[in-house]
Amino acid sequence: MTRYSPTQYHTIADYFSTLAAGWFSGGVIAPFFARVLPLERLFFFLIGFILSYFFLRLSLTFAREVDR
Repeated sequence: MTRYSPTQYHTIADYFSTLAAGWFSGGVIAPFFARVLPLERLFFFLIGFILSYFFLRLSLTFAREVDR
């Protein structure tokens, strides 16, 4: 992994954390307020949850580098 300064690691972790929150709100929460079919709601939930988890794990990976 490329060596960044602790401030850069923190910024990258914040960026991926924001992406995780965006996917969670857009993919998991928003379909409950929109008129979508139940199958679409399930699809949006799964995609939103998977991408939220992925970006959160990526964010935590960079956040761990700040503590080192």
